[in-house]
Amino acid sequence: MFASVAVADFIYERLGSIGPLVSLLPTSQMTGAMVVPQGTPLPAILFYLTYSEYGGPVTTYASAHTASERLRVEVKVIGEGTSDSAIYPIAKQVFDALAGVVVDHGFDSATWSLSFTTIGEIPLTTLVDGSTIYRQLGATFYVDVFRA
Repeated sequence: MFASVAVADFIYERLGSIGPLVSLLPTSQMTGAMVVPQGTPLPAILFYLTYSEYGGPVTTYASAHTASERLRVEVKVIGEGTSDSAIYPIAKQVFDALAGVVVDHGFDSATWSLSFTTIGEIPLTTLVDGSTIYRQLGATFYVDVFRA
């Protein structure tokens, strides 16, 4: 089971359909990557999966072992400049859209049960690239996935 693909599909769908701030960001400004692709307008939303573990019992049937999976997903907003005023409202909206979500998501001709648990903040961080300053803010989630 490759639950990461179903989770990424849900995050794109969810973030593309919420509130006035996030919905104003084109999908080109939401990316499943650890860094912003060159030329992407800012602010941008980044999300990436940093950990995966199958949760089923180890049996002689591989499908039983992979019927559930826990993923760790980091979702953050990055913007240019020293102020957090452009990224904070978007990061808050993203947090509110994913924290505590339990949903059945259709993907790849199957139903995937997704349960998001917030495990921590990605603290407000300043990054410097040459003479350009960036700020980022977000949250880390566990996503428990069961494929029906």
